[in-house]
Amino acid sequence: MDLEDLCELQNLPISINLVNSLCLLQWKSSMRITDHAFASLSTILSGLSMDTAMILPSFDVITRQLQSITGYAAKPFDCCINTCQAFVGPGLEDATCCSVCNEPQYIKTIDPLSKTTIRKSRNKYLYMGLTARLLLQYAHPKRAAMLQQYTAKFIAQEEDVPSSSQLGPSGPNQQIITDFWNGRICKDLREKDIIFNDPRDIALSASLDGYRPTVKGNHEVIPVILEILNLPPDIRYKKENILPSMIIPGPSQPVDIHSFLYPLVDEVLKLENGIDNATDASVSPFQQQKFTLRASIVGISADQRAMDKIIGMRGPGAKYGCRMCVLKGMNRIQINKNIAIFQCLQLTM
Repeated sequence: MDLEDLCELQNLPISINLVNSLCLLQWKSSMRITDHAFASLSTILSGLSMDTAMILPSFDVITRQLQSITGYAAKPFDCCINTCQAFVGPGLEDATCCSVCNEPQYIKTIDPLSKTTIRKSRNKYLYMGLTARLLLQYAHPKRAAMLQQYTAKFIAQEEDVPSSSQLGPSGPNQQIITDFWNGRICKDLREKDIIFNDPRDIALSASLDGYRPTVKGNHEVIPVILEILNLPPDIRYKKENILPSMIIPGPSQPVDIHSFLYPLVDEVLKLENGIDNATDASVSPFQQQKFTLRASIVGISADQRAMDKIIGMRGPGAKYGCRMCVLKGMNRIQINKNIAIFQCLQLTM
């Protein structure tokens, strides 16, 4: 949501000064202004003459103000200095060193205020929670209506379409699938009364892709982004509609990617069970309706290397390297090396 949407949220105490501060925050984000450049601008404007001087709030102050009115803040988690794994979840949250490279989780340092020795984490990554952001979207009348209109159309057509058990591969019962909402998996979940019978239930798609931000290409990070499938396809992938979840830091790819994804998986499991007393502002700004918010990740898209790590495969060079079938690769000696050749890939070339 942009600034205009934020100002229209229900029951949020937004003053004129706060609106001006949020305008600065939106300008900083849209123009890709760095924290250092923003601080320098504040210093320059505050140092002008008394007639033209301006006092800009710091970036940290604006961020804390935004967090106070929305109830949303990113949460840091410790991870290995070499990005092997995150110290999150059962069996890892109490660990003090990496189980892969044996690097310690903490270093000892001196607190500048108390002058005492304290433990400091060597590496962290931020997880941006999902529940608070979904609740905020349903608290906005226009956004709440937009999230329901697209899915309600498919639910209304459900009575005119045969059930998934009656759909055949061809013939008169064959259905043209245009989106997840009229696909077989969604129909099965509805028929079993698991989720998606309410148009307010949220379907999410997760995207992971490695990115090298440096010119030398010796540092790789993995952004994790969520797309809301309740939105129409022509707008669901726009920057203002996606939900960044986390950035798995580098310098190399993680060995245990599931430990980094644990906070997301844990929160999605809670969302699948339902969050009670959520506010639906789409009915009327003065007549808000309470409902149980549910959401689930229904698909994952990633590059080959990231997908192999997610589903627990060793990669295309393994003996069973195809994630679409269980065909065993055939080894052949080429340039004095054993290379796995997959017949399923050869037949498609």
